[in-house]
Amino acid sequence: MITFNVSDEIGTAPRTPALEWSWTGLQSCTARLLIEERIRVEFERVAQNVPASDFFAELSGGLDGYVDKIIEKALAAFSAGKLLLIVNDKQVSSLDEMIPIQESNNAVFLRIVPLRGG
Repeated sequence: MITFNVSDEIGTAPRTPALEWSWTGLQSCTARLLIEERIRVEFERVAQNVPASDFFAELSGGLDGYVDKIIEKALAAFSAGKLLLIVNDKQVSSLDEMIPIQESNNAVFLRIVPLRGG
């Protein structure tokens, strides 16, 4: 069984723990698969009245959209460089990059925010 501990970071704000889940039967993982699973896990939690993380709430705009549309939005943010994914202290650079996984893994979703001002 593989465990993922997920944290969120927005701009320069401190990192905050978001959720943890276990994955049975996982042999390998890509950024695409990890992002999709994170959205699905959060969707299930919200459906059970667990408060959504800021990351999920921003992508979903509430729960007006379907989970597949939310996943598309997250994948597009990653592809556009608006979302960085760091797994076990290494940045993942493409959606289809194979991520070396361990029994216990740490994933950080870092949302990039534009600088304000002059």
